[in-house]
Amino acid sequence: MVLTTNGATWRDIGDQLPAALPGEAAFAASGTCAATQGGQRAWLATGGAERARVLATVNGGDTWAAYDLPIVQGTPVSGALSVDFRDAFHGTAAAVTSSRRTLSSTTSLARATGGGPGYSRRLRRSPVRSTA
Repeated sequence: MVLTTNGATWRDIGDQLPAALPGEAAFAASGTCAATQGGQRAWLATGGAERARVLATVNGGDTWAAYDLPIVQGTPVSGALSVDFRDAFHGTAAAVTSSRRTLSSTTSLARATGGGPGYSRRLRRSPVRSTA
């Protein structure tokens, strides 16, 4: 959806987004799966599918592009959880997945320097503390 006036009316843009991959979703509970800048730029982080992606628009949602992320992905509980951009070109997408078997988690950060294409990866493993 895109805001079209003062918040009273909205326009559905679902048919303008790239086709969703099987199982793909945005993890809205984080509150950080979407980022906006001005009235024209927006980014959506996705996961839960074979590939994690960022969906991006530079024209208020009229058209969108999908960019694959080099982060933890491929399971229903992995992929990008958060996305943020400091300006039109420099941003970060983050993912975390954990394993009960190994009591560890993997944090992936993908950094953009071109507004979407060209994400580079950083990977970090850290212990998970049990609450049991």
